[in-house]
Amino acid sequence: MNTSRVGLIEKGALLEALNAGYPGRAEIDVFEVEPLTDPNDLLLSHPNLIATLNVGFVTEDEFDLQFSDMFDQVNAYAQGAPIHMINPKVWTSSG
Repeated sequence: MNTSRVGLIEKGALLEALNAGYPGRAEIDVFEVEPLTDPNDLLLSHPNLIATLNVGFVTEDEFDLQFSDMFDQVNAYAQGAPIHMINPKVWTSSG
């Protein structure tokens, strides 16, 4: 589930839930602190979490640039060689 509003989830609740196995996996695009670039962050580095881009209001040029980059990232992932990973050590090719 992606609420797009970090304030709707109690601080620490998602990490606690993922560690307990409920939900089994999560995908989010908003964090309490942004940009989140610390590869040691327990939520960001959780093996059952997928972090995606959050695209709020942007100019048309920025929108084109972001979606071009996202397209490149999806293609790289599909080819088994993801790019622009914050925490590449959680990646496994069996994955």
